[in-house]
Amino acid sequence: MGYVKIPFDVAPLRRGEMIDNYVMYPNPANEYFSVYRKNTADTHDKILYIDVYSIFGHQLLHEESSEGERVQIGQLPSGTYIVILYLENGNMEFEQLVKMK
Repeated sequence: MGYVKIPFDVAPLRRGEMIDNYVMYPNPANEYFSVYRKNTADTHDKILYIDVYSIFGHQLLHEESSEGERVQIGQLPSGTYIVILYLENGNMEFEQLVKMK
């Protein structure tokens, strides 16, 4: 028996540059988190809205937001979540969030 090597490229999964310009604080979080631009970020793109997904791909939150605004997550159970930031230039940033009680 042989095997077939399937190349996997993550670049098409993310629109825009592969640069991490944002950070979530606090992370881990209990009741809320906020998103801030890193000091090294050379972008001025505004955050339009934020989606929070379970690790199974279910959308749990969809909120219009901007940098520094609190996103309430107190109603979510403890666990790990994927947060997608949608920027005004059409790019998306992906972050991982840990929710604790």
